[in-house]
Amino acid sequence: MHYRLGILGGTFDPIHAAHLEIARAALNEFSLDRIYFVPAGMPYHRDAVVTDAEHRVNLVTLAIQGDDRLELSRVDVDRAGPTYSIDTVRELKAGFARTHPDDSAEWFFIVGADAYQSIESWRDPRALVREARVIVISRPNTAHVSHKEFPCDYLEVDGWDLSSTQIRDKLASGIPLSGVLPLAVEQYIRDNGLYGLTVNVNKEGT
Repeated sequence: MHYRLGILGGTFDPIHAAHLEIARAALNEFSLDRIYFVPAGMPYHRDAVVTDAEHRVNLVTLAIQGDDRLELSRVDVDRAGPTYSIDTVRELKAGFARTHPDDSAEWFFIVGADAYQSIESWRDPRALVREARVIVISRPNTAHVSHKEFPCDYLEVDGWDLSSTQIRDKLASGIPLSGVLPLAVEQYIRDNGLYGLTVNVNKEGT
């Protein structure tokens, strides 16, 4: 069997509705069979993560439950040292080959427009575009700028650049977040006192 597989990485600190919308839009637009959500371990080109990796893994697990086209991958969390996209892609491809020895796959690497603009500074970007087809997420009705050496396909998704930093600030300030976080994600955050919230002492009937 031949598969079309996507990779969506990020700190997911926390995962929110835009991440899920991006995944489902990519599934539909590019006829993907599955998307791997890959929480970052120690991302070399982004700000430090706020929340412990295991909490972020749990948040992703809760967010994607019920949709068998979405799957959690721990490759970046479990790999020591800085997280590089080329290593993530290669490790996922190797893992798929081990578990699906009789199958083939085409791979798609999903990235935001801002990150794509700095792709030249990534580790071995030429290898990355050979290993996977790059999907760049942008706002609707914006100019699409492509690097000739690093071809990509643009996918317009409304609200794709919703900021996790803004969400954390709103959580800490008690501002309602209706529709921004999956309910199970918001409940986990409150139950575990993440992002400066007081632990929910009423969880599990206590």
